[in-house]
Amino acid sequence: MQQAGNKPAVKIDCVVHECLVLAEKEQLVAILGHLVQNAQDATPDDGTVRIRLDCDQDNVFIDIIDTGCGMEQRFIAERLFRPFDTTKGNAGMGIGVYEAREYIHSQGGNISVRSEVGVGTVFSIELPRVIQVDQWST
Repeated sequence: MQQAGNKPAVKIDCVVHECLVLAEKEQLVAILGHLVQNAQDATPDDGTVRIRLDCDQDNVFIDIIDTGCGMEQRFIAERLFRPFDTTKGNAGMGIGVYEAREYIHSQGGNISVRSEVGVGTVFSIELPRVIQVDQWST
C-alpha cells in the first residue's frame, strides 16, 4: 500500500489468513488505501492505525482502526458520506469516503463508522464472502 511510509505505521491484525471476496482488486485496494491514509492523517505519529481482517461463514470483515482525533456524530451524520465535502481544504476533493461507500454497496456489502472525538475512529467494511470450491471435486 502506498501509505506504508506514512506515520503512524499501519499494523495488520489478521484473525484469519484467507477470506475471499468478489471485487475489483484495484478498487478495493484504493478504498482501503484511502481509509488508511485518512486514519494516518487524523492520528499523531505516536498513535495507532490498524487494519483488522476477520470472516465468518458468510461475510468478510475489514476494520480500519485509529487512535486519532475522532469525529463528531453530527459530522458523521451530515457530512462524512456526502460527495464533494472535504475538511482538507484544497488538498482533497471530498469524494473518497463517498466513493468507498458506493462501491462497497455495489458489491452487496456495507460500510459503517464509529468515532469518538479525542479517542479515535473505526471504519468497518462488511463484504459477502466467496467460498472457494475445488473445481475438481464432484
